[in-house]
Amino acid sequence: MKENIKDAILAFNDNWCAQCYTEKKVLNEFIKQNPEINLIKNYDAEKDREIFEKFNVKHTPTIIFIKDGKVVEEFRHYLDLKQLTQVVNYYFKEKFMTDKKKDVQKPKFEVVNNDNNLSAGICGPDGCVIDWSKAEDNK
Repeated sequence: MKENIKDAILAFNDNWCAQCYTEKKVLNEFIKQNPEINLIKNYDAEKDREIFEKFNVKHTPTIIFIKDGKVVEEFRHYLDLKQLTQVVNYYFKEKFMTDKKKDVQKPKFEVVNNDNNLSAGICGPDGCVIDWSKAEDNK
């Protein structure tokens, strides 16, 4: 494959793989909910062997995230819709995640805050970043 890929979400699957079938449904739902994100490219093990070899894909489903021409994340397992959305937000929010009505950037990260307000933070695909400055001192 000679094509240069700048930004993309590559989804590798196989027709006989049960998790791939489920992953395709998740990808289709993601596309339906986010039509402005046109980065997803689907590849089949039987038809697209060359790109499987280029990215050394030996397991399905595999999802590879490419940003600025470099592989930034690779998942060799099924991702549910929430996980997929978090990873896309993490890598591509500045490109696509805007409020369509106001055209103001609006990241879709979860703000974590427990009932006792002991900690607060932002959760993304790599875990949570806790902002201890927002925690109340309960002494």
